[in-house]
Amino acid sequence: SFSALILFVSRPLSILQTGVWFSFAAVLSIGVLWPAIEKCIPWQYAKTRNYKIEHLKKSMGVKTTIREWIERMIRYIGPSAAVTIGTLPLTAFCYGAVPLVGFFMNLLVLPLMNLFVPMALGAGGVSLLSISMAGFCGGTLHFILQINRFLCEKMLIMPFSVWRTGVPPSAWLLIDYGLMIGFALLALPEHKWFKHTDIGKILIKKSWLLMLAGLFILIPIRKMYPMVAFIDVGQGDGIFMRTANGTTWLIDGGSSDVQNVGKYRIIPFMNYYGEKSIDYACVSHGDQDHISGVRELLLEKKILHLVLTAVSETDETVRELADLAVSNGAQVIYINEDTRWESGGWQFWCLYPGREAKEKSENDQSMVLRVNAFGTTFLFTGDISSEVENVLDKDGISDVDVLKTAHHGSGYSSSEEFLKASKAKMAVISCGRKNRYGHPAPETLERMQKADMQVYITMKTGAVIMPCKKGKFLLQTWLK
Repeated sequence: SFSALILFVSRPLSILQTGVWFSFAAVLSIGVLWPAIEKCIPWQYAKTRNYKIEHLKKSMGVKTTIREWIERMIRYIGPSAAVTIGTLPLTAFCYGAVPLVGFFMNLLVLPLMNLFVPMALGAGGVSLLSISMAGFCGGTLHFILQINRFLCEKMLIMPFSVWRTGVPPSAWLLIDYGLMIGFALLALPEHKWFKHTDIGKILIKKSWLLMLAGLFILIPIRKMYPMVAFIDVGQGDGIFMRTANGTTWLIDGGSSDVQNVGKYRIIPFMNYYGEKSIDYACVSHGDQDHISGVRELLLEKKILHLVLTAVSETDETVRELADLAVSNGAQVIYINEDTRWESGGWQFWCLYPGREAKEKSENDQSMVLRVNAFGTTFLFTGDISSEVENVLDKDGISDVDVLKTAHHGSGYSSSEEFLKASKAKMAVISCGRKNRYGHPAPETLERMQKADMQVYITMKTGAVIMPCKKGKFLLQTWLK
């Protein structure tokens, strides 16, 4: 409490740091939660570490019983279990995943911390006398941390090492810690006065149910429904889809103004919704603002299939992307104009490009996809210009509900005739703040307003998220 007071008074903003949350949660788990759990265990043997008594028992031929061995083991792993339980809600909330090996990891790490803490204090004291000696002690500490990191990395690559929950709602976090506090209040001896009431006796006997109920935080609530989401990637495109059977799709994923967009925008989005990988990534064309994040995901082995247009086989950038996919274990699939397929009950239709598009510019070779899900139609148009809009299949572009605006709202796309033919009710424009291209163009917005369309621009609204619940797509925006 004293350290928390000093920290929060001297550095108030530290309360927003996740490292601080985890540190105090771990300490409270050992100091409060474990003693509460300990009181609920029907011990038969006293807790003792008296070497003389142990030595006397051995000299008298008294053997340690199985029960005594079990109780010793419980007391050894108990603090580790308490830390795992106490930090579980925070881990799910901050990372959207819970390492199932965390408990076993703590069994290895906590003994190392028994060495680390006194050595760290010692190194601090020695630094007052000799910097070189302090450096030597610091090297030993670094070695301990490296062992810790090595063990973590090896354990996390094991099968089923991580349970992906997605980020639970904030209310769930408060409820979970409320259950833990309730359990501690019922279990600790300081509250024995409660034991004398009938209700108190019942609650104390069933207090373990509060801990069991806390496991609801592991329910992957954000993975339980299909969705379409236009990720805010800055000046670029990135559309995530999850069909009714849980298959995940990514249409483009890149940015020209956000560095490492895969690491800082796409993967965090996936973690938030509890997704480890992308089953199919469709690349409309080879511009960097459509593929830079896809490249990062391929290097991380987070894409299982890469879907490209047959026309793009001649594009050097796309060929390099295909080679990268193969070298990282992804299968490459080529589609053409009028290719149709189904995924989880969703109908996909590639409207463009055909072989005749080879002579056109790279933007006008963009993949155009029509997706129908639960009676709602989405049209994804890459970076095509109005010239290509005019040659698209009339049936393919008609009766659209949601239009992903071509070329980030460029004035050379989304012609009046195209918008009228599509009958789109809503448009999403993906572009970055203060981009040098002036996207979206004022004339494009004017045409959309004339067509009576709802327009959402990611630089203003953040991600545009459309979860499907009870067969209907809802609309949420990240910022407003």
